[in-house]
Amino acid sequence: MDFSKKLSCLFLAMLLALPAAGAKKAGEEKSLNLNGYADSVYTIGVHALYGYNNSMGHFAGADISFHLPVHRYFQMRGSIEQSGRHITGTYLTLSPQYRLGPGEFFIDVTTAFRNYGVYRSYELVNAFTAGYRFRFISLHVGAFHRLFGTTSREPGQKGSTFSEGWFPAIRCMVHIMPSDSRWNIALGIGNFNDYEFERINALHYMIEGKYSVTNHLRIELSLDLKPSGMFHQMAVFNGARVKAGLSYMF
Repeated sequence: MDFSKKLSCLFLAMLLALPAAGAKKAGEEKSLNLNGYADSVYTIGVHALYGYNNSMGHFAGADISFHLPVHRYFQMRGSIEQSGRHITGTYLTLSPQYRLGPGEFFIDVTTAFRNYGVYRSYELVNAFTAGYRFRFISLHVGAFHRLFGTTSREPGQKGSTFSEGWFPAIRCMVHIMPSDSRWNIALGIGNFNDYEFERINALHYMIEGKYSVTNHLRIELSLDLKPSGMFHQMAVFNGARVKAGLSYMF
């Protein structure tokens, strides 16, 4: 049995085994806000971004994101982003979750797509990660698979595709305040975020902050730093990105 089939069997086993352990008692219908963001309410956000790297220089962009707590055991979240030199990215994550012990166990099934218009290329990533989050820390571990593609510059000619194997994915975020606080700052390290998936030896560093102005309006700020190096899969990701914006919670 190859690695992808083993991984699929493992996630299926966890899905079948944990509903009973994750069942909540009466009166605990509302999901806990364990990861520092609005897990229990519908949310839509708009953010502006600025970035710099050696390949693209300075660039700007924006994104629109959403969070849908479809059920106390299931969430959806996603985003679409437009950034410098006609780069469009989008992702969708389906996330079963179960209350387990002092925290929450979850599984993220993610599909991320990026089209690099200026380079006439694209990438498609499918990722499977499992994790556990407390009031101050969350940890993801799993694997991802990437497909590269190019489009032809000549009319009537097809591009080419290249499929990589499966690679490990890991990310850890630590919050300095309890996750249900009005404001919080999180520090993280890992080899993936919403749009970008790197080799395990190409870690990058994250800082995220949020401040809830009211029960419905939240200010968000994030910094993603990826040191330049030969081990990065996509050179255009080397550098830094700052994203700031607002989220409205229904």
